[in-house]
Amino acid sequence: MTLDQQNIVTPTAAQCKRRAKEILAIDGLRLSLILCTLLYLTFFVGGIYMVECAFSAVPWAELYEQNILLHFAWLAIVLAIEACVLVFALLPMSYGAAMIFHGAAMGRKEPLSQLFFAFGSARNYRRTFGVMARLLILPAATLGVCTLLVLLGKGTNSPWLVLLMFFIDALLLLTVSLICCRDDAVLALAYRCPDARVCDLFAASHRITKSAWRKLFLFKLSFWLWTLLSVASLGLLTILHALPYFTIAHALFTGVSDEPNLSE
Repeated sequence: MTLDQQNIVTPTAAQCKRRAKEILAIDGLRLSLILCTLLYLTFFVGGIYMVECAFSAVPWAELYEQNILLHFAWLAIVLAIEACVLVFALLPMSYGAAMIFHGAAMGRKEPLSQLFFAFGSARNYRRTFGVMARLLILPAATLGVCTLLVLLGKGTNSPWLVLLMFFIDALLLLTVSLICCRDDAVLALAYRCPDARVCDLFAASHRITKSAWRKLFLFKLSFWLWTLLSVASLGLLTILHALPYFTIAHALFTGVSDEPNLSE
C-alpha cells in the first residue's frame, strides 16, 4: 500500500484505548512486547555502562594536572564513543522496537528479531537512521537548550532568574511538543509502507495530522496518570503495561488505517 492510499479515520480516544486493551489481551502479544522492551533496555543500559566503564578507566585528575590539552582530548574521545553508541547503534534499534509495537497495533505478533531490522542491510540502516534522526533531533536539541538555561539560571544565584528560566523551559517544551505532533503518524506509515522514502513519510504525516494535532496533543496528556504511576513504580509499570498500552492506543489514534472505521 502506498502513502496516497492511506485513509484518514477519526476514532475517539475512548475507542482507541478500548481497542488497545483488546489487542493486549491477544494470547502472547503482551509478553512479546514486554520481552521486546526488556531486550531493548538491556542493549541500551549495556551500551551506556560500557561507555561509563571507559570513562571511569581514564585517570582524569592526573591528566588534568599533567596536560590540560590531553585531558580535554581524552574527554572528547570518550564523549564521541558515547555519541556513536547512542546514535549509530541504539537509535536504529528504537526503530525496530517501534515497528514491533505498531505491528501489535494491527494485531500482529512480530518476531523479536525485528528489533535488529536496521542492521540487515545498508538500505535498512539508512532508512531507520533517517526516520529516527528526524523524529528526535528537535526534541533532543530542545532538551539541551532547556538544560543549558536551567544551569545558567542556577549559576546566577537569583531565584527570580531561575523561575524565569523554568518558565521559558516550560513554554519551549510545550511549543516543541505541539510542533512534533505533526510527526505522530510517521512510524505508523513507515510500518505500513516499508518502501516509502523518508521525506515522503514525513510529508504524509504532516498532511494526515494537519487538522488533528491539537487532539493528538490532548490524547497524550490523557495518559498523565499512567505516567505518574510509572514513575512511582520505578519504571516497572511502564514495562508491564503503560508503554504497550500507550503505544498501541497512540498508533490507533493517529488515524492512519486501511479500514473504513475503527469501530467496525
